[in-house]
Amino acid sequence: MIQKIRMIFNRTQKIKFVVLFCMLFAGSVLELMGVSLILPFVQLVMDTDGTDNALFQWFGRLVGAESQRELLIWLGLLLIAVYLIKNTYLLFAKYVQLRFVFNNRLELSGRLMRNYMKKPYPFHLEKNSSEILRSVTSDVNNLYELVMDVIDLVSNLLIIAMLAVYLLYTDVVITLVVAALLGLCSYFYFAIMRKRTVDYGKQNQIYNGKMIQAVNQALGGIKEIKVLARENYFVRAYEENGRYYASSLKKSQFYRNAPKYLIETVCVCGVLATILVKLQMGADVQELVPQLSVFAMAAFRLLPSVNQVNNLLNGILFLKPSIDRIYEDLQEAGAKKNERPPERDYRRLPAADAVRFEHVTFRYPGTEKEILSDLSVELPLKKSIGFVGSSGAGKTTFMDLLLGLLSPDQGRICYGDSDIRDYPDAWGHKLGYIPQSIYLADDTIRRNVAFGIPDSEISEAKVRRALEEAQLLEFVDGLDDGLDTMVGESGVRLSGGQRQRIGIARALYQQPEILVLDEATSALDTETEQAVMEAVERFRGRCTLLMIAHRTSTLENCDQIYRLEDGKLYRTA
Repeated sequence: MIQKIRMIFNRTQKIKFVVLFCMLFAGSVLELMGVSLILPFVQLVMDTDGTDNALFQWFGRLVGAESQRELLIWLGLLLIAVYLIKNTYLLFAKYVQLRFVFNNRLELSGRLMRNYMKKPYPFHLEKNSSEILRSVTSDVNNLYELVMDVIDLVSNLLIIAMLAVYLLYTDVVITLVVAALLGLCSYFYFAIMRKRTVDYGKQNQIYNGKMIQAVNQALGGIKEIKVLARENYFVRAYEENGRYYASSLKKSQFYRNAPKYLIETVCVCGVLATILVKLQMGADVQELVPQLSVFAMAAFRLLPSVNQVNNLLNGILFLKPSIDRIYEDLQEAGAKKNERPPERDYRRLPAADAVRFEHVTFRYPGTEKEILSDLSVELPLKKSIGFVGSSGAGKTTFMDLLLGLLSPDQGRICYGDSDIRDYPDAWGHKLGYIPQSIYLADDTIRRNVAFGIPDSEISEAKVRRALEEAQLLEFVDGLDDGLDTMVGESGVRLSGGQRQRIGIARALYQQPEILVLDEATSALDTETEQAVMEAVERFRGRCTLLMIAHRTSTLENCDQIYRLEDGKLYRTA
């Protein structure tokens, strides 16, 4: 697990981690100083002739104390000062720890998000979005909760080690008896609970993802759900997964807190039993009282640390599946630490007169069926070309290959003589894409047209021109807020035709050379489809139109029409 954390952290984070541990070590030294001053103070209070002690004599000379009373006052002041300094320092160290954890949690979440966004399109076809959402949010939070647990664990172990050394100096027998009992109890407890705690962590991760999935599905289909009165089904699905999620948390928390009561019982019984044995053997009560005072003060600080160590060890085991998932995702992508988005490739594609598929074969990963088989075709530019075929024939796959979302298993796709894979940015700049289902963010019309472009870089003129070409500008200008009108989640405040026109405007914003329509009007009624196609027809001759349609009437004005069957394209009349 430590190796995985090292891979996830970058060099700067590792250095800060080491500095943090040095601060924790200094804190544990201050803890030791605070406890170690208790014994001299109690001895001086109880010893009427404490000034005979060599240590007290040295301290008295140092502070100029002339009596035991003055010496006691000075030692008390020193004790107060040490505790003030210690706790102020520990508070500052806690602030540094929290700043390290939460700043780096944000950085890792951004790294994961960047990693997922850079994944090839097939990854997103196979990956459930709720799993990605869980990784970027819950798993990252769990990872840094684990990091905090590790830091607190080391801090408490240092404190325990320091205090144990001092208690050995104070009374070897009592310290060894209690340490042996605690060690045996902790060993057997974790030997029994280790696997069970990891299993609870895995269940927590699985059912958290299923709860997110249930919410996504319910909100995504809220209209149909309300019409069909299926609310109870989705509520039950959420609650059922929620029960398993809560059960794993409940069991984990129970086993994390159980050692507390065991440890307290063992420590108190161990100390008292040893003292009773000593008394039985004739030990002087006057000698035992200062020792008891030290052990009582040490227990006040030590027991919470020992309890927390057991608690943290259980927590680390419980959260381990989250670090495994993040490690796998980052390693799978070869994601580098301190990774920044790659420089854009501004090379221009050489001029061309056609897009060519040259002996292209493609099958989806994990399947044997070839969707496209040794397909070759030349698509002339500045023409309108239609594609038809039965459902599942591979029309959308063909377009995804042309868009660069998928890569051929064999063959290549060229713009003129240039392979589009060699010019990903330049090729993307030439394309406009209008899918069947337009995604609209819950944002303004302006930002939905200039989708994914920072506000400072949005061109008002280009937005208005794109809306005008999509025959929507008049409607937008008639709205109270104009371009700043909120469209609602998934464009719920707009009609189907208006959503599709915003999709067209988005595709036209960057003035593409090739406009791809993937069944862009199939969900519209005939009248709206006709109006949308009239808007599209305005670009005939200005750019290349590549259209997939399930109604052949939609393609009646195309210069060429192809039918896709059995992985091949056939020119039709």
